[in-house]
Amino acid sequence: MELFQNTVNHLYVNVILPLALPKLYSYSVPEEWQDKIAVGKRVEVQFGKNKLYSALVRSITKEQPAYKSKPIFSVLDNVPILQERHLKLWEWMADYYVCTLGEVMNAALPAGLKLASETKVMISPLFNGDYSNLNDKEYLIAEALSIQQELSIDDIQKILNQKTVYPLINELLAKGVIVLQEELKLKF
Repeated sequence: MELFQNTVNHLYVNVILPLALPKLYSYSVPEEWQDKIAVGKRVEVQFGKNKLYSALVRSITKEQPAYKSKPIFSVLDNVPILQERHLKLWEWMADYYVCTLGEVMNAALPAGLKLASETKVMISPLFNGDYSNLNDKEYLIAEALSIQQELSIDDIQKILNQKTVYPLINELLAKGVIVLQEELKLKF
């Protein structure tokens, strides 16, 4: 008989992925992100074998899903980008137009907020070339973009030799160094 139980508070999030999926998926929230998680914030998640997406937190629960959930990699926003009323509207739209929440998310969010492995990163035409306010990793990406016109998320992960790059991309976007372009692929 076990006298001591694990006292760690496990949190799980149900997220909307920007894909035509019939349901929400659950991810565990590592302890380091638990104080930053909130409904309406974007989180970096892995879906499938190697695809990374920015998903939107729809709900937070302590109830463990029936399957072994993957952890989120990071929280991308300091404040929620959507409020509960927006999410309720999305749910109504999905119901009314007989589509998924992921399809509504794809239509509703600007491209810069929908990061995925296929996203192309380019130097902003408004960037003045001043690297002084960039940290080492940001500088490395800006330099790579000055040599190569565009990079994919995968390219950036390889350059930095790290899996979690969305927070860095958000910083570069906020500083006006880069712009994002969605690459649409036809699927047959």
